[in-house]
Amino acid sequence: MLRRALLPTLACAAVLIAGCGGDDEDTSTGAAPTATTTATDPTGRGGPGVTVGMKDFAFDPQEITIAVGEEVTWRNDDTAEHNVVGRGVEDPATSDNLGLGQTYTWRALQAGTMDYVCTIHPNMSGQVVVEK
Repeated sequence: MLRRALLPTLACAAVLIAGCGGDDEDTSTGAAPTATTTATDPTGRGGPGVTVGMKDFAFDPQEITIAVGEEVTWRNDDTAEHNVVGRGVEDPATSDNLGLGQTYTWRALQAGTMDYVCTIHPNMSGQVVVEK
């Protein structure tokens, strides 16, 4: 009698276990997005714009050169929050705190040099040179 009851139970368990595997596609929605640090222009020289990554408590690239009218986008690729606060130009970059995957874009309106830091982590610093 016990054997008759055990066989259907084991068969159901095998079907349930088999249904839990075999699909390698990640359909989770709660995971943080992964990102890599890539610059639009890896030389740090102008173009349509430059992307600066924030990763491992550093800006990458740390120093860039762009032309007046071009944009810089900072992207947080770190799990810690970061921000961008510039000085040295008339309209410096000033972002809110950025979480993982968030971005902030600033357009250079005049030639000059803008030094910037993450005020949350003051050891993080960078520089944007804006040429005419």
